[in-house]
Amino acid sequence: MTEGRRIREHTAVSFSYRLENTNLSHIDLTVPVGESDPRIRSLAVTVSHDTRDNLFDPSKGWYADWTNEVAGTFLSGSNTFVKTVLTVKNFRPLGRQAVLGSALEIGWMDRFGQSLEIPLSERFYTGGPTSLRGFGYQRVGPVDPNGEPIGGRFKIVWNVLDLRRSLYRMVGGAVFIDVGNVWTRPNTARFSDLRADVGVGLRVNSPLGIVRLDYGVNVDKHADEPSSRLFLSMGQAF
Repeated sequence: MTEGRRIREHTAVSFSYRLENTNLSHIDLTVPVGESDPRIRSLAVTVSHDTRDNLFDPSKGWYADWTNEVAGTFLSGSNTFVKTVLTVKNFRPLGRQAVLGSALEIGWMDRFGQSLEIPLSERFYTGGPTSLRGFGYQRVGPVDPNGEPIGGRFKIVWNVLDLRRSLYRMVGGAVFIDVGNVWTRPNTARFSDLRADVGVGLRVNSPLGIVRLDYGVNVDKHADEPSSRLFLSMGQAF
């Protein structure tokens, strides 16, 4: 349940209450993952500022939001944690047919009270068609000894650039660079841990929306990782 209010022309604040019962099954991990059926009761406050000229395919403007969430305590539920996520996006036109976009997302969370672990479903993950496009979905960040993603409490995803240009009528092209990672805790984050990819893409502005095909290359491939990824999605990456 969310209730929001505009406080200025481009600025709004919203309050959200979340009541969520999750049942995690078929989990085969060798590390602690918390409860298999977490009951989340939380309150969140989001402040956003949006000057984009188009919600789905912007060519100019800024977007920023800051969300702070607290779960448990007086709200009941089975887990107690705090989470904060800051997102900033910028778009600027380059001539009449090109747009340069960039986006940054930083997230932090931690448990408190009687919770021993943060549930898998609440942790940060990255990798995939809307974050690091040279990697598989949620395949960047902490893993268990078998290589399965287990998420973390600190995340940085920086889409350094996404240069989009019209090619012919409804068809466009793009080149992009993405950087980021997820860490178990903020104090374990290191600049040298950042993963990166570069790639190219096609955009088709169809009657149903933008169809996006992105090919990302893993710049520093680790063992057992594919060297590239191909994603077919709807809408822009950000």
